[in-house]
Amino acid sequence: MVEAPTAATAGLLALLACAAWATEPAPYRPPAEADSALGALVAEAFARNPGLRAGEAAREAARQRIAAAGALPDPVLTLGMQNDGFDRLRIGEMEGSYYQVMGSQALPWPGKRRAREELARLEAEAPFWEQERLRRGLRADVTRAWAALRLVHSQRELLRENGELLDQAIAAARARVETGQATALELMRAARQRSRLELDRLALDARERAARAALNRLRGVRDDAPLPEPTPLRAPLDARLSLDSLMALVDEHSPELAAHDLSCRQAGQRLDLARRERLPDLALSAGVMPRGALDPMWQAGVSVALPMWAKRKQERGVAAAEQDLESSRQGNVSLNDQLWQVTRERLAALEAEQAAARLLRDRLLPQDEDLLHAALDQYAAGQGALAGVLATLADWLGDRAQFLESQARITALLAAIEEINPTGTPPVLSGPLGAAAVAMEPGPAATESSGRPQPISGAGPGKASAGPAMNNM
Repeated sequence: MVEAPTAATAGLLALLACAAWATEPAPYRPPAEADSALGALVAEAFARNPGLRAGEAAREAARQRIAAAGALPDPVLTLGMQNDGFDRLRIGEMEGSYYQVMGSQALPWPGKRRAREELARLEAEAPFWEQERLRRGLRADVTRAWAALRLVHSQRELLRENGELLDQAIAAARARVETGQATALELMRAARQRSRLELDRLALDARERAARAALNRLRGVRDDAPLPEPTPLRAPLDARLSLDSLMALVDEHSPELAAHDLSCRQAGQRLDLARRERLPDLALSAGVMPRGALDPMWQAGVSVALPMWAKRKQERGVAAAEQDLESSRQGNVSLNDQLWQVTRERLAALEAEQAAARLLRDRLLPQDEDLLHAALDQYAAGQGALAGVLATLADWLGDRAQFLESQARITALLAAIEEINPTGTPPVLSGPLGAAAVAMEPGPAATESSGRPQPISGAGPGKASAGPAMNNM
């Protein structure tokens, strides 16, 4: 059986072909979806997510502050008058009495305005990378929720097939009872196992409701809103991802690395501005003084701020900016190492999971199929015991359930790789089939030497459990 590429794989391969960041960040565009239903769900989640709309508003607000950061200080207009004496107004009579109209304009030292405007431009990029992280996380969450729904759909189909096989065993047991080749107890055991499948159907119903509710919450609609009909879960088992390509993906598209790189550039710009703050600002002033009947006077001047407290102010500011820059650089190195380590672990887990799934697909599942049909045919022919049929059916079901769970873990790992999440790898929101579907009623062949009956189960270690690899990622 050849597995079709999933949307997560198609998106990941598309991202690996993208270019690095431009100076001005490009808008996020999710990769093309192999699953059209998933693409529609992701687009709907993007359109309705309030965090994305809030981030766009914050980014626009930051853009508006760029021009203000590089603007000149507001000019100052001074109106006044000067008069000789207090008894009466002497403007026009005394040379020292006049009205005053004066304007002044502060002028930052050349280069300061440009440095401030550049810092504001860099700060305006920060909301973009916050949005990028939210978009990637939202898309991965939708992918996992959709995969959970598809997993439940596949598990329900597996349960149906198990029921049909149990029906064959019941029919064979009934025929053998009628001919006296088996006891009624065997028929009762098989019928009881068939009835217990209802427990798993109830569990799957609950998981389906939970998966639908989670997906609808991500879409921003009510929990019971209709969803596309889920298709069986199919994860890529033969697709190979190289470590170099994943490292390139991390280096070029990680929102956290981009944000840290932006933080370094901001720190460098603050350092440049702090050094320029040691240079004095200027102020130009000019004014006229009308004196009534006497000739008017005028004045013009230049003021210079004297950095007399530079050692306590400007020099301390430069030292602080240098330490901030070093802190940003070291934080960037640490985050890069963390992302690389997590990516290596995910790739190793993905390769191990794919290898296990290929082993199940290519060897164990065909063997289980042959053994099961042989056991059913032999039992129908009047040979063997029902316990052996049920044990073989348990192995078949356990391996099939493990195969589905393995595909779910592969989907979760691919979603996390594409998400470039530096922390954990969330699993698909579902679980294995319960003991009611897998555990079979023991017979004489399933008894230990101690004489105590043991359940024959396909859900033992490595069967249908989530597995420690996913839980620890």
